[in-house]
Amino acid sequence: MRVLITVLALSALTGCSKITALQQSVAEIDNQNDSLRAELARLEKEYFQVQLEEFKANKISQELMLLRIEEQLVQVSGNVNESHARLSEINQKTGELTAQLREKAQKDSLKVTLANNERRDMFNLGVKDFQLGNYSQAISTFTAFLEAYPSAPEKGDAIFWTAESQLALKKYDDAETLFKSYIKEYKEASYFCTAIYKLGVVYDKKQDTVRRDALWEELKTRCPESKEAKLLKEKKK
Repeated sequence: MRVLITVLALSALTGCSKITALQQSVAEIDNQNDSLRAELARLEKEYFQVQLEEFKANKISQELMLLRIEEQLVQVSGNVNESHARLSEINQKTGELTAQLREKAQKDSLKVTLANNERRDMFNLGVKDFQLGNYSQAISTFTAFLEAYPSAPEKGDAIFWTAESQLALKKYDDAETLFKSYIKEYKEASYFCTAIYKLGVVYDKKQDTVRRDALWEELKTRCPESKEAKLLKEKKK
């Protein structure tokens, strides 16, 4: 009888634990849904704001175009007095609309400047992480940077520094993939010769001497004046 009671008690406890875990899972899902709803609302607000700004700009441009047409019509009309009065009104309105467009252009320019500053700050933060030896953090920063700014002018450099970070962490397969990608896509970039050399270092670490030697010979041919090629020549002496 005692054994039966014990078994029933354990079963009840197990059931309670499962219910508690389920409740926690439901709560986590609810929190995630709330976060997603908040993010969606924010994105929708930004989208409608952009649409509104574009509508305002288009409306101003259309009004300016109509005023210019009206100005031409007034100039060819016969009534000189009315023409002068109307042209004065048109010039005043044109000046107001032009000022609105100029103000919007200045605001847009400021937004672009701020966005560019944020982009460069994020990239520089990743470089700083690498220089300080925070390689894992550098990888996270550059990965986030590439996701946020897939067409940024610093994209190639971000890939290179990510590869360098992977190499520093001895993640040779990841480093190999990234160095290959960089060499393929950025043949005219500043780190091109360095990337060839570093890919050879990856092969050296993986004890793939055949591909290492072939790549370093290619480096001497493609980048004969690079510091990496000169370093290889010094090693052979």
